[in-house]
Amino acid sequence: AKVGIHAENVAEDSPMSYFVRESKSCYKLYASGRNNCMGIVLTLTLAPRQDLFSRLFSLVTESTDTLTIEIPVKKMQPFVFVLCKKSHRTKFRTGYEDVKALCKEVVVSSLEFKHLERPNSYAFLTDCQQSSKSFLSTTMCKKLNAIRNQFEFLYFTDRIEDRLPPNDPIVSKRYLCFEFSSLDSAGKKDRSLLEIALSYVDAVSRFQMTPKEQQTSIKIRTSIEKQKNKEKLKEKRKKREEKQREEKLAQRNRKYEALKTEEAKQKFEEAEEKRKKKKRLKKMRGKMKRG
Repeated sequence: AKVGIHAENVAEDSPMSYFVRESKSCYKLYASGRNNCMGIVLTLTLAPRQDLFSRLFSLVTESTDTLTIEIPVKKMQPFVFVLCKKSHRTKFRTGYEDVKALCKEVVVSSLEFKHLERPNSYAFLTDCQQSSKSFLSTTMCKKLNAIRNQFEFLYFTDRIEDRLPPNDPIVSKRYLCFEFSSLDSAGKKDRSLLEIALSYVDAVSRFQMTPKEQQTSIKIRTSIEKQKNKEKLKEKRKKREEKQREEKLAQRNRKYEALKTEEAKQKFEEAEEKRKKKKRLKKMRGKMKRG
């Protein structure tokens, strides 16, 4: 219903009225007003073309134009689903906390995904085996086959807070992300990329896990949340204790500086040494008892 933010000093009928220019080679487009999602952010990252050096450097590094589509969704079952080129597998398994904690890699055999061209060139990670039937159906596989040379990854998660958020504010924990490369310079063939992303929005909103899978998924997530809360409390306690130690040290320093005679300072230092020695002995006795 609403596309772009229509920046000031740009004509309404100009294509640039829809885009936000982040840099010389990065543009964003915002849209909202569609069923099953809270909006959409398209990020167009272009290979540097603004000067001769950038053009030559892009030839050496083989940089290409990429389109990233980020969609916070309103409704989604508790699962994580990743389909990506094998070159992205390590990035997801190590850099994304939700994937690292929850997902297992599924072998993409020719028998299971017979409608997906060159299935061995993909990596598939999920914590819901049932999701493959819905998101890698015959229809979806045909759509992915049509854009196979442009496809980089698709990533669905109900736990966006487990990783670093994107630059744009996401108001939902449920989130879909797509990345495509080698864009058509004329843009004529790129419409299908957006159509695929939006068709997945509807597929995710309709998808229902079995009661057993849903129960197991919620149980695991609850356990993870409890552990995260424990770690947060532990970190808060550690910071509080550190602050108390710093305050006590500052207080002792003030007392020491307030002393006027060398004799009084010497007595203060001796008392401090006795206190530290007593503390060390108490700590050693505690270790011996535990041993």
